[in-house]
Amino acid sequence: MALDTNFLLDMVRLKIRIEEGIQELVGNHVLVMPIQVKQELQTLSTEKGKNGVAARIALEFLAKNKVKIVSASGESGDQALRELAQKGYIVATNDKDLRQSLKNTPQRVIVVRQSKYVAWA
Repeated sequence: MALDTNFLLDMVRLKIRIEEGIQELVGNHVLVMPIQVKQELQTLSTEKGKNGVAARIALEFLAKNKVKIVSASGESGDQALRELAQKGYIVATNDKDLRQSLKNTPQRVIVVRQSKYVAWA
């Protein structure tokens, strides 16, 4: 399953423990993140304020959960996530535009619902 920046930031801001929700939805899974998304998080982590704090906590989550950083083509995280979806990865995102663009892929999308839990889009 491929993680997007906003999904991780929402997970932190809303204090949602996504591990259990994802396990319930997809069972055993490997979490991956395109290098472009990790770079977005690293850039955000240098900011002051809530976004910076959330990004730093998200980076800690990546390390703690041994999220695999993968290479994918495209300059942006969204382009990389679209490529991973084409390769068969489930994508976890709250980005409406990205979700819309993934409708034509065979894989499903996981989102945060009602600021409380993760669910299929």
